[in-house]
Amino acid sequence: MRAIDAIEKITLKHPNYLIKHKNEILNLSTVAHDKELKWHLAQIIPRLSLTPHELTKAWKLLTNWALDKNNSRIVRVNSIQGLFEMLKENNELTQDFALTLTELEKEHIPSINARIRSIKNKI
Repeated sequence: MRAIDAIEKITLKHPNYLIKHKNEILNLSTVAHDKELKWHLAQIIPRLSLTPHELTKAWKLLTNWALDKNNSRIVRVNSIQGLFEMLKENNELTQDFALTLTELEKEHIPSINARIRSIKNKI
């Protein structure tokens, strides 16, 4: 897990380092089960330059992670943040994002609602 943590931190300032590894990252995200891996992938995926097809798949994946009550709250919060980051480049997903946030707010989970409030203040 230290490797994915380092990748996440380094690519925050240097997302171009991910270019050659996009397919591996996307493939890994579809089979990830470990919560620490998922929460880092949720932060990394929005940094990738995605085709429309890849964007659709990544959006669905992060939405599912955010809505899945079996995921840890950190995975869910980071997935929400990842969706928000992807939304900045893809305004056509605004309505879908709003519906996801509405569903999540109904759960009344403090950490999730705090992230939603933070995001709404930035919109």
